[in-house]
Amino acid sequence: MGKELSHIPVLLEAVLGILEPRPGEVLLDCTAGLGGHAAAIGALLGGSGTVVLNDADPTNLGRAAERVRATGCRVIPLVGNFAEAPRKLTEAGLSGADMVLADLGFASNQVDDPARGFSFSRDGPLDMRLDPTLAATAADLVASLPQAELARIIAEFGEDRNAARIAQRIVEARRERPISTTRQLAE
Repeated sequence: MGKELSHIPVLLEAVLGILEPRPGEVLLDCTAGLGGHAAAIGALLGGSGTVVLNDADPTNLGRAAERVRATGCRVIPLVGNFAEAPRKLTEAGLSGADMVLADLGFASNQVDDPARGFSFSRDGPLDMRLDPTLAATAADLVASLPQAELARIIAEFGEDRNAARIAQRIVEARRERPISTTRQLAE
């Protein structure tokens, strides 16, 4: 069994209890990940139900769609930021959703794969894109952003109170050599 198939969704019973899915309903999973929640809900929706899967990571979206299709419900995959989901629902001919789920954060397989560039424990290219089709990698940003902008990003998204000091060290280090791996950034 592949790792994506052994994925265990977080708080599944609580999610099912809160959403109370019924046959024929429509689920919008804004952050499909590997599809664990959506597959469990899809099984309850049955053949008359629809699961709309949205994710910025096209690889995970494909895995989630395959997993949810196995439940027998209709599956509509949407690649992109979940902020676009309402518009995309309308474009897909749906007037709305009966349930909306957003499990925010990274999927474990994204962090575990050093090639994705999210892990500091295993060296890999400094990428950090959930959607690998986006133009700018983390290495591009680290190489080009002014110190103040780096500090803002680290403080806002990394929630690190030492953001200003970290940004200063990044700017100093990049003067000596490009920062292109997760290990170099961690150092």
